[in-house]
Amino acid sequence: LSMRRSAGVITFSSSADVDISLHHRDTCEFFRLTDNITYSGGGTDIRRAIYLANSHIAMDAVHHHTIIILLTDGASSTNPTQEAERLRDSGNKLFTVGIGRYDRSQLEPISSTDSTGSPLFYGITDFKAFNNVVNYLHKAFGNGMQQNCKY
Repeated sequence: LSMRRSAGVITFSSSADVDISLHHRDTCEFFRLTDNITYSGGGTDIRRAIYLANSHIAMDAVHHHTIIILLTDGASSTNPTQEAERLRDSGNKLFTVGIGRYDRSQLEPISSTDSTGSPLFYGITDFKAFNNVVNYLHKAFGNGMQQNCKY
């Protein structure tokens, strides 16, 4: 039995690319495709990544509101404020997560806010701590979904 979901992945550095399109709605296919994503390093152009997310969501999202989780380990070389505002104004929720040497003054203001007005920004000290979070989520939620996948 194949499970359905709607999620995509955009990686970015000084450029941005859709690694997993919103067209891929099968959970098993999503897990398989995530194995091919690699860390590219390089510059950090958050504006370009959010612009691509805006375009991708406008064309391919199946829901009226989308949750975007922006992960970065650097400071953006461009100002992402306008693109983030356009994303939020469309009813989408933008969570920002800085890892290691991020610039909080860039990420916190572009985040959406929760019902109390607190920014949906999170700072993580390093990739080791981030991997702990990922491993927890994978064990808590991913294993049950992945066990039905044959690949």
